[in-house]
Amino acid sequence: MLNALSATLLGDSTFYAYAIIDAAKIEELTTELLIYEPEYRILFNQEDTNKLAEVAPYLVSLHSEDTFTQWVLKEVYGNNGAIFLQSSYDIDTLSQHFKQFIKVTREVTDPESKKQMIQEGYLAYYDPRVLPEWLESVEPMIMQQFLSLTSMLYYEDIDHKYLVHNYRLEEEKLKHFTHNIKEVFA
Repeated sequence: MLNALSATLLGDSTFYAYAIIDAAKIEELTTELLIYEPEYRILFNQEDTNKLAEVAPYLVSLHSEDTFTQWVLKEVYGNNGAIFLQSSYDIDTLSQHFKQFIKVTREVTDPESKKQMIQEGYLAYYDPRVLPEWLESVEPMIMQQFLSLTSMLYYEDIDHKYLVHNYRLEEEKLKHFTHNIKEVFA
């Protein structure tokens, strides 16, 4: 299975491969980053990073035959701790791009005063349980903007370890594909 996922994600040398890993779910991530030293960026702004690095989303560059990449595919995949993507853009460009989707605001009513107020929060689109719901419900222009720098976006199915979903834009429309990687690469 590891070889199948690796072939799916890393098989096209015309694109860079990345993972956005949720450190809140993958507690050993920060230790593994120190050990293997892959190229990565934290997707929180600097102020939030200083406070929340242990639970932040990390954009990490993946390379075939790389020890850190093998660790990610073996230990992170299957634990709903990351989404994976291919892109022709470098890590700095992608980092800036994905940072703009992390913080969200919404209007809420204060239960005591009944006044409308703005509430800030984080959108955990890098969680495979959140991503499909968000992509299917967000305004088309935002969805297109989110996917604009990716050629493919992959995430694991939360119920079936061998299913991989991917999204891509085709003619400005969201295309969703599901692959049983156990069967495809058996």
